[in-house]
Amino acid sequence: MNRNSQLTSQSALQTRSLGRVFGKTLGPGDVVAITGPLGVGKTVFAQGIADSFDIDDNVTSPTFTIMNEYSGKLPFYHLDFYRLNSPSEFIWLDFKEMLDGEGVSIIEWGERAGDELPKRTLRVIMEFIDNDRRSITITRIGVQK
Repeated sequence: MNRNSQLTSQSALQTRSLGRVFGKTLGPGDVVAITGPLGVGKTVFAQGIADSFDIDDNVTSPTFTIMNEYSGKLPFYHLDFYRLNSPSEFIWLDFKEMLDGEGVSIIEWGERAGDELPKRTLRVIMEFIDNDRRSITITRIGVQK
């Protein structure tokens, strides 16, 4: 798998496995924005990415806390912007310094940050195909900084 891929998952288990494989392509300073409808498997994909960084903790969606930080091979930041109403809230929460750090940042509902995410951000677009299958598209938002 490379950083520009079109994938199909047949199950939640496979979605997590694909996240794990994708996570192995990530390194310090990488930012991943995962988008898709409620219940499509964004958190499951993020859990797979966390697996690739040897995160021992149970990775859960930080919908109410907005961010959870985990320790592994690298600092691992899991953010959920579902509750953000506008990109200005992203600016107000002051996550830019963290996103420019040496950790890996995974952002569910990343589209809610508007154009405020770094240009190097990778976008993962997840869509329902049917009850079990998901389409997963991985692309780069902008140019590498």
